[in-house]
Amino acid sequence: AVFGWGSNSIGQCGQADCERVLRPRRVDLPAPAACLAAGASHTLVITQGAALYSFGTNYHGECGRGTTVSPCPPGRVELGGTLAIACAAGESHSAVLGISGAVLTFGDTRKGACGTSEDRSSPQLLPAEIVSFCDDSRDGPYLEGVRLPIVAVSCSATATIMATKDGSVYCCGELAGSAFAVATKLRGFV
Repeated sequence: AVFGWGSNSIGQCGQADCERVLRPRRVDLPAPAACLAAGASHTLVITQGAALYSFGTNYHGECGRGTTVSPCPPGRVELGGTLAIACAAGESHSAVLGISGAVLTFGDTRKGACGTSEDRSSPQLLPAEIVSFCDDSRDGPYLEGVRLPIVAVSCSATATIMATKDGSVYCCGELAGSAFAVATKLRGFV
């Protein structure tokens, strides 16, 4: 079970009334939770059946449900057949790791955190897979349409960070004063 408490001013605690939640209250989900992530004001939950649910603020599509209606009540995010095994939430974007190693992102594209869109003026309202990677931080070579063996995903406020099976780390968005428009392999980042 998932319980939420706190401000809930935009539904981030999973309660439709948007009233402050002073004591833990159960979030209405159809199955037990296996994984969850909390962003600035939105929440992601993966159920034991590998389905993804989201709720909370959704001004930039960070709930991944095809709209920017906010608050966004608890509901399922359609992943196009991808089985979710891990999730991460940034300030206003989200990332999901599928069992196949695919990483899907949605939400605010302005700082490149979704790593999937040339258009950074509109939010990415539905999950899309990151399929372009740069293997060198000096503009190439680019790997287009590939699926790297991603095993972990995390988000900072404005970036998505992914780790591969061989220990390589890729980033898209803004991280530590650097900006990466395409998921770029990080070197010397310690």
